[in-house]
Amino acid sequence: MANHTNPEIIESLLADFRNPSSDIRERAAVQVLDYEETAVEPLMAMAQDSDANARHMAVWALGELGDERAVPLLIQALKDDDERVQNWAARALGEIKAQPAVEPLLELLGSPVATTRRNAAAALGWIGDDRAVKPLMRIADDADPLVRSAVASSLGRLTDEAAVVTLVDLLGDDDPWVRSRAAHALGEIGHEAATIPLLRTLTDEGEWVRYNATWALGAIGSEEAFEPLVNVLHSNDSVNVRRGAAEALGVMGDKRAVPELERSYGIEETQNLRRVIEQAMEQLKKRD
Repeated sequence: MANHTNPEIIESLLADFRNPSSDIRERAAVQVLDYEETAVEPLMAMAQDSDANARHMAVWALGELGDERAVPLLIQALKDDDERVQNWAARALGEIKAQPAVEPLLELLGSPVATTRRNAAAALGWIGDDRAVKPLMRIADDADPLVRSAVASSLGRLTDEAAVVTLVDLLGDDDPWVRSRAAHALGEIGHEAATIPLLRTLTDEGEWVRYNATWALGAIGSEEAFEPLVNVLHSNDSVNVRRGAAEALGVMGDKRAVPELERSYGIEETQNLRRVIEQAMEQLKKRD
């Protein structure tokens, strides 16, 4: 266990943040986390070091520790000359759920650097402030698929029904991960207007897009999804997608699913899927 009262050890670890070896820097950053709140102020000082590698490691560690004392400094780090420092500052502020960072992060959505836009978009979703909804919707057509994916995820976390149309549009994105995140986000919002577009997505070429569509349909719980989900359960689709259908039927709570699940359980050979089907049946049978 770390000696939380020994500043010399902390200073020694922080000195390694300037080491040319990334392995040594990263090992020191992980080790300094053992000192928890004792390390926060030394890390804040290191986050203003002239060495970009040291600032990068310090900002990462501050995000892992999640101490709100670091928020003003992390907001300042969003304007760092080093993109790595900017990006980890954005992530750290998201992990801390720092409300004061919302406006500075919104400004970063217009950054010329795709990685910065992506991390800002992700952080805004983690913070969960409604001020981010419209700005995120405005960059949903970003040229970078990782940015669009982060936008979709964050709109799902924000659960604002105003984003449904934008997310439905993203179900038609060229990138399968964007489509997958959009499907999941629609489930998080849970608006029935997404049911028909999600049903169409059950035939998407991407396996995880189809899985997230089944999950989202279960979360929304519209009766229109019942028969299509039963059809997926009995189809020759992948184990993951059929698992999603079984989970969704259990969540929806329609007891008509019980004999369908029993039928599937009787012929299914994959043990993991059999367990999921069994859990879904138990879930339904417990309902009044």
